[in-house]
Amino acid sequence: MTLGCARCHDSKVDPIKQKDYYSFMAFFNGVTNNDKGRGVVVDLNQVGDPKKREEQQKNRQDRITDLSNRIAAIEKIANVRFAKRDAKISEDLKNQPTSPDENVLVANHRKREQQWYYTTEKPSDDWSAVGFRAKEAKWKTGIAPFGGSVPNENSKTPWKSSDIWLQTSFQLTSIPKALKMQIYHDEDTEIYLNGQEIASLKGFVAKYIDVPLDQKALSALQTGRNVISVHVNNKGGGQFFDMSFEAADPKRVSVNIADLILDRGSEIFKEDQINTYRQFVNDLKKLKTPQTKGPLQAMVVKEFGTNAEQMHVHYRGNANVKGDPVEPGFPPILGGTKPQIPAPKPGQKTTGRRTVLGKWITDPKNPRTSRVAVNRVWQNHFGKGICSTSSD
Repeated sequence: MTLGCARCHDSKVDPIKQKDYYSFMAFFNGVTNNDKGRGVVVDLNQVGDPKKREEQQKNRQDRITDLSNRIAAIEKIANVRFAKRDAKISEDLKNQPTSPDENVLVANHRKREQQWYYTTEKPSDDWSAVGFRAKEAKWKTGIAPFGGSVPNENSKTPWKSSDIWLQTSFQLTSIPKALKMQIYHDEDTEIYLNGQEIASLKGFVAKYIDVPLDQKALSALQTGRNVISVHVNNKGGGQFFDMSFEAADPKRVSVNIADLILDRGSEIFKEDQINTYRQFVNDLKKLKTPQTKGPLQAMVVKEFGTNAEQMHVHYRGNANVKGDPVEPGFPPILGGTKPQIPAPKPGQKTTGRRTVLGKWITDPKNPRTSRVAVNRVWQNHFGKGICSTSSD
């Protein structure tokens, strides 16, 4: 017996009327869709004992403060030591932007998460053109870096094939005076900006390097949407790709102290001190990552509120052709009585209808649930259930 057969008309084979179908459907009337801006994903960090959650949040914030202070202390020492070694670095350090991300157009993982579209299957010939849309071509999405483990770095999106093609984009309201690009590549890499090749890098590097960009790159920029397209070919061994693309002022050469420590820290620190700094930075980044993006995430069912719209029978199953109004009800053939749905309590966020349905299904006096369970067990043992339509 299947309830679904009564969606468009009274069932021809089972004692279920179309009205029974929509009465049962009324239990779920008011459930939100994922595309209505309300979402169906819940952060499990926000579920449970509020006091315990508050304590966990305090401990997390204390750890963030502690790591930030430790990192700041190391960077202060590094500032002094680098300034003593190189007067130019001392001047460049003074030109750091007020906000570290204010000029970042495409970020490497040291700065923030950067999403790319990518494919490991050879794309169409126009893959690097400004009008090519990787999303429409059904490319996958991933967070940089791509590849495996290389010296001092780990990828976030695995890449094991010989080739990978990537695309991301950024918006501009005005054209900057200069551009700065930093990349960690293994191996041969070609980079396009709005369809124009701006860099072709051979071989591999074992750290992030600055790549000079000429007037050709600036000329390729446009206000509005700009597209970065990349192809990396790996002939063997380790493989890795990550890059940043920033607007710059040619009269102001800025140096990021964090990058300086990671790239040239061996000039002023011992190796274990650099590793400690790197660990602090990585730990802080993880703690600052929004918890809703982490593993404690669940898909749930939500409702618009305590009041659901009136449910109607849909003639021929068409939601746009409404018939008689119906209220939540259990199928009469299953011995269903009229459900008693209590009035919403203060602070309640749902109609309570689904709870009533769940209690009816699991009521010890309701034999249907156990029969369905036994039917599933029978099917698993003997290949076919006593009732062959086990999913219904």
